[in-house]
Amino acid sequence: MSTTPNLGLTYLVSGQLQPEVTVNNDLNVLDGALGTAATAFGYNANGSSGLTFAYFGGSVLENGAPVAVAAGSVALTASATNYVQRTPGGTVSVNTTGFTAGYIPMAEVVTNTTAITTVTDMRPAFIAQGSRIVLEVGAPTGIAVSTATTGGRIAASTTNTYQVSALYPWGESAPSAPVSVTTGSSTATNENTISWTLPTGAIASKVYGRTSGSELFIAQVAAGTSTYTDTGSVTPSGALPTGTFTLTEAEVNADILSIQGALTAQTTLVFPLRPQKWVISNETTGAYVVDLETSGTTAISVGQGTAYVAYCNGTALELVQVQQAVNATNVNGGTINATTGAFSGALTVQEATAASNPVQLQQLTNGTLSPVFDAPELVVTNIGTTINLTLSSSTTGGSIAASTTYFYAVLPVLASGSMFAIGANLNTSIETASGTSTNSNAISWSADSGVASYNVYRGTAGGLAGMGTYGLIGNTTSTSFTDTGQTAGAGLPGSSNQAFTVMPFSSVVTDTANGWDISNNSYTIPKTGKWLVISNLRYQDDSPSGISYSLNANSSVADSPSDLWFMTPTPASGQTARQGAVNTRIANFTQGETVSMFSYAGEQMFATEASLTLLYLGA
Repeated sequence: MSTTPNLGLTYLVSGQLQPEVTVNNDLNVLDGALGTAATAFGYNANGSSGLTFAYFGGSVLENGAPVAVAAGSVALTASATNYVQRTPGGTVSVNTTGFTAGYIPMAEVVTNTTAITTVTDMRPAFIAQGSRIVLEVGAPTGIAVSTATTGGRIAASTTNTYQVSALYPWGESAPSAPVSVTTGSSTATNENTISWTLPTGAIASKVYGRTSGSELFIAQVAAGTSTYTDTGSVTPSGALPTGTFTLTEAEVNADILSIQGALTAQTTLVFPLRPQKWVISNETTGAYVVDLETSGTTAISVGQGTAYVAYCNGTALELVQVQQAVNATNVNGGTINATTGAFSGALTVQEATAASNPVQLQQLTNGTLSPVFDAPELVVTNIGTTINLTLSSSTTGGSIAASTTYFYAVLPVLASGSMFAIGANLNTSIETASGTSTNSNAISWSADSGVASYNVYRGTAGGLAGMGTYGLIGNTTSTSFTDTGQTAGAGLPGSSNQAFTVMPFSSVVTDTANGWDISNNSYTIPKTGKWLVISNLRYQDDSPSGISYSLNANSSVADSPSDLWFMTPTPASGQTARQGAVNTRIANFTQGETVSMFSYAGEQMFATEASLTLLYLGA
């Protein structure tokens, strides 16, 4: 067969160079391709002129539904590289920064002052369905503040408090924990410098201050800068952010959403009303959960370290909790289809609807959910915490002995109990003056968000060895306390010393049957039958070596066959001794029984983290 010169379609009209080729058939094939995958969202040169970029319309299949886009055009920026892109829903936009994460590239267009010079087709060959998007929602970390006596106009002897939030393309985080500084006493030309570390993915920071408890917006700082100097010239205006992210279709255009970041407050993700299915993994840190919702619906809380399958039918969001870790290809024995996002195989899931509805444990097999049994569930946790203190001593106002060193600790009290202390940080001390027994010690600290009150403890020795000397001397809702010599009461929470000791909990994550009693840290069993009991406890690092300790959750706080016993290790040279214990078992409980988590330690040991989970398995 002879070679046909490349003369173009316009040459092939009434005659043909090759009689065995039917032009009409060729044009029919070409016509069938127009407006579909071959040309959809491509550059329309005939419709473009000057600084206007025209594109073809088309229809593609995404997430199982057809998306139609009409032909159109966008205005370009002169003398720049323009990035033309579209959302999964078909909205076309252009910018000069770069293709936005979650958007689908169309073209990279270079212009001069008046016209297009080059067009590079950037359309992907296909849209990946097995993709993963990381949604960073955490606040900045490492917040610090210092003051200087020159350069500004902030008044003398004034305490200023600051918080910093992270701004992402998908919203603004909750603010960081507050930090405070007091200006110098001899000048009214003070300025304060705040510094922080901005999380990955953030595009800017926002600084709030100056009055503690009512910080207002002061400045926005670009991502490349992690400090801001407050000279006092800006009048704060604008409330603190709430930590609510209203997501767009582009920001959730993936099969797997990994939520990450250090949370300083309750954080809410509002999903678009888009029919889709996701695997959502909560990989955040901090003592808070993440709420998921769609506009106008009841939020559903997602605990840290858990993964969910989320469904949106275009009206509301439904969550199904996966009981084991999730990755891109496996969900507790089930398989995610990389093309359709559908599940196959069998996996056990826990379906959580609105907070007022029962929780059901269900079996998901080849896309079909079927109830297995009712599952009233309890999840309670407690973690260690550190608050930095400022101490001062006076020779009057109290009855504290002279020339004596006292150590202090302050523990936040949440709605359901006090948090644990961490021994390595119990070193804040002050010595009283000599020659008088009327001394008093003043303690102050920065406010901690989400706290109901603060417990103040006094000890006579610091660090891990001194934890047993601490006793409770007061409770306050303020951020300061004066020790006038109050009698020390109960010791630090989470301690055990040659007795079976009930562990307290500060956070009730889930309590379906409302059976948790915060006054004695016990759970009233709501239903007779078999229960899965998962108790988890970590004692203070560097606890004494060679000490036996136990862990159990039972109706009787005493040694029993269900107790698990452990021995603190002797670490290798240069290594820290770390003590962690888990006791998982199935137990028969009767309705009305009370269950507590407890431990016994052969010498004084202090817990830094604990959790208890109870799951009903059936009669």
